[in-house]
Amino acid sequence: MLLAYRPTVYGYSVDQVTSFQRPSTSLTVNPGRGLTWSLTGAGISLHGNWRIKYRVVFPVSNSGSFDASVSGASVSVSVTLGASADGEPTIRTSGCTCHIDRVHIHLHGGASWLYDLFMGSVERRLRDNLQSKICDAAQTAVNTDVAGELATMPVRTPLGGRKDWVLDYRLVAGPNFAAGYLDSFHKGEFFNAGDETEAPFQPAPLPSPPSADRMATFWGSSYVLNTAGYGFIFAAACSAFSFQRSYLRRLTVRQIDWRSYDRPELNWEIMQVQ
Repeated sequence: MLLAYRPTVYGYSVDQVTSFQRPSTSLTVNPGRGLTWSLTGAGISLHGNWRIKYRVVFPVSNSGSFDASVSGASVSVSVTLGASADGEPTIRTSGCTCHIDRVHIHLHGGASWLYDLFMGSVERRLRDNLQSKICDAAQTAVNTDVAGELATMPVRTPLGGRKDWVLDYRLVAGPNFAAGYLDSFHKGEFFNAGDETEAPFQPAPLPSPPSADRMATFWGSSYVLNTAGYGFIFAAACSAFSFQRSYLRRLTVRQIDWRSYDRPELNWEIMQVQ
């Protein structure tokens, strides 16, 4: 790296990472707000070379080596999750803080004894600059890179050997953040491929999960299977129903009502798969 400021030119190169202190990380749920990812206790030590050229009355050139260290670095990034108009997940940062306990630089060789007299001021400016740059980089990574990846996540899945069915599981609302867990709300509707006519009935409200003591809990209502039955009937494709056990570990059939073909509705008990 080479930096030029008239009438001074200086440069440095990093040859070796002499040590690295692994940080601890945590992810917490902020009820009603979002998620916070925290990193604490990071540190790194470097060894490299420096050179400088400047002119007072006559040209002066100096070079040598340096040892630099950053210790006690911590970063905290808060994000919120939401849903776009098309039901795709969205993410954006809502805050970032970075703190570095100490930046230390020691020069060797040349007139390093002279330059070290001013190194305290350099260290403070470098620490402030690093804290700002780290947060800028973290927010860019979330708002650009992570958000871009989420925008490519599929919210519909083709089903069947001929891909003639589509399961639409787009988000209908942004996630809800509670103490220690979050809920995400999905559409859960079957369509015939090429025909996305809405079913003529509405889903009933889902009950709240009784507890959050599992890593993941899936709640599905009768609406999901009712839309499948509705599509099957009006596509004249209701000759068989096949649900593999690997898809649903526990499912209880309460009643199947075929009495009205103008509005078929399969009444299934609300199911929970954990």
